[in-house]
Amino acid sequence: MNFLRVVIAVVVCFVLQPCSTIHAQKPVVIADVNFDDQQPGYGFGLTYGGYKLVGGDEQISVAEMLSFSTRTISVGGNGGSAYEVTLDKSKLKLPEKNSVEFVYLAVGSGINGKLKVDSLKELKPEDYLVSFDAKVVNANPLRQSRCELSFVAKDGTMTETEKDGKEDQICKLNYGGYESGKKLELTNKYQSFQIELSDMSVTEGSLENFTKYDVTGVVLIVIAEDVPAYFGVDGDTRLVVDNFRLIKK
Repeated sequence: MNFLRVVIAVVVCFVLQPCSTIHAQKPVVIADVNFDDQQPGYGFGLTYGGYKLVGGDEQISVAEMLSFSTRTISVGGNGGSAYEVTLDKSKLKLPEKNSVEFVYLAVGSGINGKLKVDSLKELKPEDYLVSFDAKVVNANPLRQSRCELSFVAKDGTMTETEKDGKEDQICKLNYGGYESGKKLELTNKYQSFQIELSDMSVTEGSLENFTKYDVTGVVLIVIAEDVPAYFGVDGDTRLVVDNFRLIKK
């Protein structure tokens, strides 16, 4: 009887051990930028805006009336340093409110994260998520905000004859914005966003490009957007972004 118990115990341990090993898969950090011990490859700002007159056929850009500045702040991040883009709309002039069908304004922040893996030869959106912290200063809640992920390769990767000094875009994904069913609202308090890539839409390039080209980095672009009146409350509007991570679950 004792011999039988020993045999059963050995068999049970042999069966259970492999099962626990199979399910113990840890997340893999693909890109990590916190502006403290993890720095970006580069950062940039952007701004745009426009309106459409009542009865008009085209949107009219106001980009030439807007400007911005960028900097890395050592305090004021969500746990340390962060990246800040400040919008200057002091030269913005718009038609009377009752003469426009719609009007919009935006300021954005781009952060390049270097890959922490040797290669990224395949991207199954259901296996990945992106996280970041963001807020706006001197603005009302900006309801039409969005974020993009742009996967890039070295200049000339896709077309060697068309080198322009800029990285080639392999694929771009979008979440939120005016035309999206997904909502991303930025407020004057830090929010920690976690977005599944399966909830994002491919807007440029394709997922198939990952198998064709060597991806060298991924760029997070956070865009704060809404009507111009929601910007510049008690001073120039600032967009602050921190703690960008791309993770394979």
